Amino acid sequence: MADGLSVPKDPPPLLVTPELSSRVIECCKSHQFSAIDLNGRAWLRAPGLLVDRLPLPGRSFSYELESRNIFVGTLLHCDGGSAAAIAAFAEEVRLENPACPDALRTLREHFSSETSPGPVKVGHFILGDMALGESEGIRFERITIRQNMVDAADRLLKKVVR
Repeated sequence: MADGLSVPKDPPPLLVTPELSSRVIECCKSHQFSAIDLNGRAWLRAPGLLVDRLPLPGRSFSYELESRNIFVGTLLHCDGGSAAAIAAFAEEVRLENPACPDALRTLREHFSSETSPGPVKVGHFILGDMALGESEGIRFERITIRQNMVDAADRLLKKVVR
C-alpha cells in the first residue's frame, strides 16, 4: 500500500482434531498450518504470531478409534487400493507406531474368517442389517465383502509379521 501498511495475508489452514498429539503438531509445523483440539489445546500460526496454548483446565475429551474401522476405512478409501493401504500399514509397523500392536491383534482376533465379528460388521455397515427375504444378489455381495476383508487382513498380516 502507498502508506507503508501491508495487506494481511490469509491465515494458514486450521486443522481441528479430537486431540493434538506431538505428531500432529510436528506436521503442522512442517506444513505451516494451525491446529486446535476439542480440549482447547491450540497451536496457531499466522504472520508474526505463534500461539501454543495448553488444554483448558478440566477439559478431558478423549476418544478411542476402533482398529477395525481404521483398517476398513483405509482399505475402502485408499487412493492406491488395498495394496497401497497394506504397504502404508506395513510402513507404520516398521516405524513402530504405538497403535500397531493393538491393530494387529484386532486383525488376528476379529478378521480370521468370514463369520468373525470384523467382516460381519463391515457387511452390516456397507449394506445395512440383514433382512428376511434379502435378494440372492445382496447375500452374494455381503459374502464377497466379508471374504475381501478376511483376504486383506490375511495379506496384511503376512506382509508385516515375519
